[in-house]
Amino acid sequence: MRQLELEFQEVPVARQCMAGRLDTAATPDSTPDSRLTECTVLVDNPEVLELVHACLHGRPFAWQRFVDRFLPVVLQTVQEIDVQASRGWSAQQQEEMTREVFDRVRQDNYRLLREWDEQSDFETWLIIAIRRITCAARGDNQTG
Repeated sequence: MRQLELEFQEVPVARQCMAGRLDTAATPDSTPDSRLTECTVLVDNPEVLELVHACLHGRPFAWQRFVDRFLPVVLQTVQEIDVQASRGWSAQQQEEMTREVFDRVRQDNYRLLREWDEQSDFETWLIIAIRRITCAARGDNQTG
């Protein structure tokens, strides 16, 4: 299987709060663009929470770590959708859809990641998001 190449860009530090549940804290010498967001939540996997926050804060290499961590989940889910819906996508089409999923997660300064309810399991949430993105991209009315 070929490794997907996803473009890495630095993202400005997020100024919006995730679904209104984060407190925006600024250091005394901060400018609006250097604000940090902090959050205290209950989550089963603190590593995932840390990774999501690193992406939201635009930390270097966070996006690539996110892709490395969740590429197997995204690709497997795309392949399952292909089989379940009897679409018969080629490996290239599956890779294109996988790339589309990551593009949508990253779109609008990680808007989709901000919608994650941190009290829910991230991988479950991600799989649901993948199904919605895949169906929307292919013009389906079904969610999986």
